[in-house]
Amino acid sequence: KLPLANTPNAEGIANIERFKRYLLSKRYSNNTIITYSDALKSFLTFCNTKSLKDISNDDVIAYNNDYILKHKFSSSYQNQIVNAIKLFFSIIKDSKIEIDKIHRPKREKTLPNVLSKEEVFKIIDSTTNLKHKTLLALIYSAGLRISEALSIRPQDIDSKRMLIHIKNAKGKKDRYTLLSEKVLLLLKRIRPANTRTS
Repeated sequence: KLPLANTPNAEGIANIERFKRYLLSKRYSNNTIITYSDALKSFLTFCNTKSLKDISNDDVIAYNNDYILKHKFSSSYQNQIVNAIKLFFSIIKDSKIEIDKIHRPKREKTLPNVLSKEEVFKIIDSTTNLKHKTLLALIYSAGLRISEALSIRPQDIDSKRMLIHIKNAKGKKDRYTLLSEKVLLLLKRIRPANTRTS
């Protein structure tokens, strides 16, 4: 997201490496280390005429206005920058930055793309692979997350009470959801023993 000619000053570069080692020691994932380091590099490049001890909250505001907003970067990208700045300056002893006063961007309010019932049925009906068709029908009819649907075992299907036992759902809690007649028929086509009758 930065022009190749733009880099932090020597102090900034050295501290980015120091920041990477800190994140590594705290067992952050490799993806997080890359994301935070790149985000910090972006900010320190913007402030490359200043030493770390002279960077203040005003510089964060200027960066948001003159770089993030000017280039129309997303609020999620801005939030990554905020996370990196807060974490980085929390380990810098001599700093003017007041971490608790660094504000986050307001969340963008976008409406999700919701398919109509007819569109969902069309997708399910057009699926030729029986297992895929059953999985899609199961997710839609029972209101399951993909991970929940994939973890269902034959013993979790109660065809007598027409219930599905979802184990370790969100919040690591078990719950029950309804079993559709059509989904039950699909399950029986895959493997008749998939349902219990006792």
